[in-house]
Amino acid sequence: ETNKVFWQGITAGTVVPAVRDQDSMLVEFYQRSYEGSETLSEFMERLPGHPQNLSLAGIAAHLFDSPYTEGWASNPSLARGLSLVASLLLLATMFWLTRPSRGISGRTTRLELEFGLVVTVLVLIPTIAWEHHMTLLLLPLLVLSRSILSPEGAAHSTRLQTALAICYTGLAVNYGYWVSEFRSGPWIPLMSAKTFFAFLLFGLMAWWLARRD
Repeated sequence: ETNKVFWQGITAGTVVPAVRDQDSMLVEFYQRSYEGSETLSEFMERLPGHPQNLSLAGIAAHLFDSPYTEGWASNPSLARGLSLVASLLLLATMFWLTRPSRGISGRTTRLELEFGLVVTVLVLIPTIAWEHHMTLLLLPLLVLSRSILSPEGAAHSTRLQTALAICYTGLAVNYGYWVSEFRSGPWIPLMSAKTFFAFLLFGLMAWWLARRD
């Protein structure tokens, strides 16, 4: 009985005021924990498949290892393997494009772009990336915008500005992760739509850096 009172006090005093969304993962965990139906380790195991997880691991989990979706197959090993391969490819690309430059021309601008690329990768590759983590992508968006608006970017300005506008719109628009249509069949990837716009930003940053070599 004492434990129940303790959990009620914790929930009322900290969780409810801080997290008002009743679908919040924290409220859900505290409710399950209070009822004794889930431990912390079990909660952590299902986090990658949470509808609001926008990392690369989240996409793989939504498709192959999530209690929230009717995935294309139930294969946790495949989900982890795809996530690992995708993360390694992003890291390899990042390390190649941020290797020491052979010259010093435009080095300051290049450092800004490299920083933006690193930030984008650090948002995408963790096991968990919530929606508020996507706000960090404003940094690479601003850095890339500044670079393409320079005289050097004039030749590609219109196309890149259009692509950046698409990235920003996709990352900024609010939509429901809990839409029932996103939980089964070919629509499951739409649950991670913002991740694909973040990946598009990574591609733009990588292409812009590569052409400066």
